[in-house]
Amino acid sequence: MKQNYWLVIPVIFPMICGCFSILMGRKETEERKISGLIMIAALAECALLIPCLLSEESLTVGYLTEALSLSLKADLLGKIFAGLVVPVMALVCLYAQEYLSEDGRGLRFFGIFLTVEGILVGLCFSGNLITFYLFFEWMTLISMLLVLHDLTHQAIMAALKYLFYSVAGAFSALFGIF
Repeated sequence: MKQNYWLVIPVIFPMICGCFSILMGRKETEERKISGLIMIAALAECALLIPCLLSEESLTVGYLTEALSLSLKADLLGKIFAGLVVPVMALVCLYAQEYLSEDGRGLRFFGIFLTVEGILVGLCFSGNLITFYLFFEWMTLISMLLVLHDLTHQAIMAALKYLFYSVAGAFSALFGIF
């Protein structure tokens, strides 16, 4: 059976753009150009999501064991959430461009932000509880970096509190899955 990989593209694309932003954001002179590319990437993510929203696809990405698979599925609820998440993230990206224009660490923020967007789309299209749990944990760990962005004492304490509550909730969810 031939598998269609349209579901993987909206998950992977923002992550690649986020890594590009982090790696290329070392030069201050390039920050304006790259921040424009980040906005284009956020809008392109909206366009890449359209084929997924118009189809009823599922995809098995891999297997942890014979019984446990990593799969993506574009069901109705996932499409609704993905259709809400991606445009809202694009609007946040537009607003944050101006908000972070004076911050010298804006490209790092956008890199992490785009990575979280890709993970959230993966969370929306999770085909089973194992995939959902893995994307949820990944989202928790990566989004903690957004809480840490300012690197002040308050931000570090908030990130530690965020991590503590997230790990406690994750263990409860994992217990429920088992």
